[in-house]
Amino acid sequence: MTSRQKIFLMYLQTHKNETIAGEIFYNNQLKVFSVYTPSKTDRVINCYILDVLNKSIKKVELFKTSVEKQQSLFSGQNKANQFCNF
Repeated sequence: MTSRQKIFLMYLQTHKNETIAGEIFYNNQLKVFSVYTPSKTDRVINCYILDVLNKSIKKVELFKTSVEKQQSLFSGQNKANQFCNF
């Protein structure tokens, strides 16, 4: 049996129109990808980088795009594959 130890506690504050699309943990960093919907047709893709060693959060805007008729940005595609195809 392995024991777990809490390193630190950190809350990620997002906008009410922002949804989490996925996350990746690599090299002591947790990268959380989110989709912010400021209007019916606009989408903003963000990446929150939570650094475990430095105990810090950094928000990076990856890109902005527009969609038609309130459609989902990732509809009909695998979410994990979408992030690999930037």
